[in-house]
Amino acid sequence: MIDLIEILTYAGTFAALYFGILIFVTLAENRQRLYEKPPLLNLPSVSIILPCFNEENNVEDSLISLANLDYPKDKLEIIAVDDGSCDGTLDKMLAFQLKNPTVKVLHKENGGKHTALNLAIPQATGEIIGTIDADCLVEPNALKQMLKYFHDPKVMAVVSTIKVRQPRTLMDGIQYAEFIVSGFVKKIISFLGALTVTPGPLSLFRKETFTIVGPYRKAHLTEDLEMALRLQSRNMKIGIFFVQITKGKMLMPNIEID
Repeated sequence: MIDLIEILTYAGTFAALYFGILIFVTLAENRQRLYEKPPLLNLPSVSIILPCFNEENNVEDSLISLANLDYPKDKLEIIAVDDGSCDGTLDKMLAFQLKNPTVKVLHKENGGKHTALNLAIPQATGEIIGTIDADCLVEPNALKQMLKYFHDPKVMAVVSTIKVRQPRTLMDGIQYAEFIVSGFVKKIISFLGALTVTPGPLSLFRKETFTIVGPYRKAHLTEDLEMALRLQSRNMKIGIFFVQITKGKMLMPNIEID
């Protein structure tokens, strides 16, 4: 007689094989599109929102990387939102703003990432609105490369892949490999229209997306997942740019991850 353990084992094995075969078949069917480079038809105005809470050690580097994006400065707006930080985050934002007119600083009482994003979205002037975590660094060409995927009018959001910043230990290396494989799998899944996360490390949206699906909501620290599922519920396409955004947030002791 088959017991519960065997049933779970067979069910898990079947699910793993099914998913693995699905990935390989999808890859085979779309191998020519894996590194596709759509044309950049125009340069829309872009607003990138940087929500911060106690990011004194990271915010300046992140702002520098955004200011150094290879993009016309008259079409780039950076909105840094201090969500009631208790350290020197706001002071660093204001100091950076003095030297960089493309940066706009907002300040509010602490209410969570979703409230910081919702404060900035109505004030954003760009045709495309981006969101990025304060512990992320952006490659200079990332914005232009990501915007290419909006050539498809059905694409309402484009997300990036991420990589570990300066892996130094064995665990760092494991995390590095994990994110590379994860990015590759997500690229394949995107061919099925099945991406379910618009992650903090630089996601871009058409501005009208927030009019259609509404603002960010409190979602138990998973607003990136919750927003993507709302896009999917409206049959909106999410594209993915298969080049890295570096991230250096310490999620576990001594592990610097993407």
